[in-house]
Amino acid sequence: MVAMTRRVLFLILAALVSRHKMHKHQAHLQKIQFDYNLRCERRRRAALAHMQMILLTATTGARDHDAYAKRVGSTKRRKVSRAFGGWRSSTLAGYVYEGDECTYLQNFRMSRQTLKLLCQMIKKGSRMHKAPAPALVHAYRKLDPPSLKFKIAACLYFMAHGAPTKVVADVASVGVSTMRSWLQQFCEAVIKDVKPAYMPASPPDANKLKDIRTQFQLRRGLPNVGMACDGTHVPFNPEKASNKNDFRNYKGWYSLLVVAFVDSFYCFVDADVGYAGRSGDNTVLKFSWLLQQIYANPTAWLGEDGVILGDGGASDGDTLFQNPYHAPSDARQCWYNFCHSSTRFFVEETFGRWKNRWRFLLRATHNRHKLTSQLIYCSMILHNMCTICRGNEVHGHEPKENSSATWEIYRREYNSHVCPSCTRRGAKHCTHSAIHRNKHNLQAALRGAKNGEYRDIVRESLWCQFIALNGKFPMTPEEKNDVLEHKMLLEEMARRAAEGI
Repeated sequence: MVAMTRRVLFLILAALVSRHKMHKHQAHLQKIQFDYNLRCERRRRAALAHMQMILLTATTGARDHDAYAKRVGSTKRRKVSRAFGGWRSSTLAGYVYEGDECTYLQNFRMSRQTLKLLCQMIKKGSRMHKAPAPALVHAYRKLDPPSLKFKIAACLYFMAHGAPTKVVADVASVGVSTMRSWLQQFCEAVIKDVKPAYMPASPPDANKLKDIRTQFQLRRGLPNVGMACDGTHVPFNPEKASNKNDFRNYKGWYSLLVVAFVDSFYCFVDADVGYAGRSGDNTVLKFSWLLQQIYANPTAWLGEDGVILGDGGASDGDTLFQNPYHAPSDARQCWYNFCHSSTRFFVEETFGRWKNRWRFLLRATHNRHKLTSQLIYCSMILHNMCTICRGNEVHGHEPKENSSATWEIYRREYNSHVCPSCTRRGAKHCTHSAIHRNKHNLQAALRGAKNGEYRDIVRESLWCQFIALNGKFPMTPEEKNDVLEHKMLLEEMARRAAEGI
């Protein structure tokens, strides 16, 4: 009985294997038949075109092949001759495989180690590094396709120099359409694989947030600042004439508006990219994903009683944004506006470094709106990566995929303890940083204060500090009384906050 069962099972298995082989053989035969029909169709079209040429020559006497091609059209695919050795003989390949550290920084805006790390992060799973099927490995190697490192280097070269896509494609010895497809795949890979490490969509940890707030406060003494926000324009060439005027900004040229949030270490927290240049900062902030997340949990993103610094064009109705005084009328408001602008200048410095590193942001690249927006957002992620990793390399540390450890080294090395005034004077010791850091009474007084009250309290504190540090300026009796009253007010508000009143 057991032998009979085994025999039946063996016959069933043999029938299944035979059926599978039959289906596989039929699919192979169908493929052969399809290829044969395709070749026959191509031969038929070629013969028909040849007969048309004979008839055209007999009737008009035109024997020039160029005239024939114009009237009838060539059936062969157009082939463009490039470098003799293909991509391996291109100028870009020489930069990638034989260039030194200076060549990498000049052409790709990142070092060898950072580019190697970028390749490792993208290699995990993306369309740029798609392994062929096992049956096609031999044929794939015979075609000698460009390597992943070469593709990434070509995209970085485009972003670093801002040349037209045709020029970069010629430098890489590839076609324009191939170059555009690489740029699309590169943006998708960076947003998918690199963004979670260097521009995560989550609040910073407590230690990092404390360092960010301290760096903001050390500059001019404004407390509880967790971010700075501003907008900038990137040149863009609209595709359609019907909506061209929507992209004309207030400066008179066509652009895309980028509204970004930055921290005090010149890194982007997040940004809204792709809005028409005619839009305003407030229009973009209404639909900002990051701002909605901050509203939901302001303590996690900004810390206790945290605020966002913005100029007059970026506001949220005195909820979280701290703006300067419009048309200041006295010296106190002017000094507050100066301190506010100096602290908010972190975002302007970040924009300058970002656009100086990726020069395609300075001129229109004549790409579609979607690809241009992705390139802009991708360049922000790479800016964060280059900033943090470059800080590690300068001090002898190799960048790693663990962005937390890499950022910790960067923060420790580049933590500033000098205000702009002392930096400009070349002072070896900054007396202002200690004063700015130790403002416990002011921070206690600001606890629970609304945004309008916050600005007035900080204004008076900054003015009293300015008078105290600049004793050479004579003070009237009224000003002395104001200083004393303000100190007493801060102490009283701090006492009430401590008692929970």
